[in-house]
Amino acid sequence: MTEREVGEVLALIYAAYPRERSSEQTIQVFVAGLVDMDAAPVREAAQDWVREQRWPPSLADLRTKAQDIQAQERARAETERRLLPPGCPTGDAERKAKLQIANIQAWLRGEIDTAAMIRRSATIYADDPPCPVDGLEVVAEAEDGIERLRGTPGPLAPTIQRGARTVAVHH
Repeated sequence: MTEREVGEVLALIYAAYPRERSSEQTIQVFVAGLVDMDAAPVREAAQDWVREQRWPPSLADLRTKAQDIQAQERARAETERRLLPPGCPTGDAERKAKLQIANIQAWLRGEIDTAAMIRRSATIYADDPPCPVDGLEVVAEAEDGIERLRGTPGPLAPTIQRGARTVAVHH
């Protein structure tokens, strides 16, 4: 972070906690303590803090919260990297993930059948370039995991040849 960026974060904190007084010494301590951090997570940490806490953060509070935010972002990126093969675009990933979760929840509640769920999934991701993942295989694996929790195999699970990239769909 630059000295200016630290000043902006402190301005937010002092605006949210008007009884607190800043001193040149306090500002320099925060500058020295935040100079090695990225500005975005520190800003987000400060914004979260003033929304959630009754007292202003110490330097350690702010650093810890910013580091937690960075760790969450790294975990999210790693999960996305593991789930999407190279070449798969993320697009508007969060919005699409929420739509897909609603789609799967409707399927789990029995409101739609498997074919309808697959069609909806295709619609959700229709604007993305092709991705080298077999959609039915992914659905079958998801069904398998969900049904293992329920104790019965999913309807598509028997049609997948495990370890192969072929799908036998029965109509």
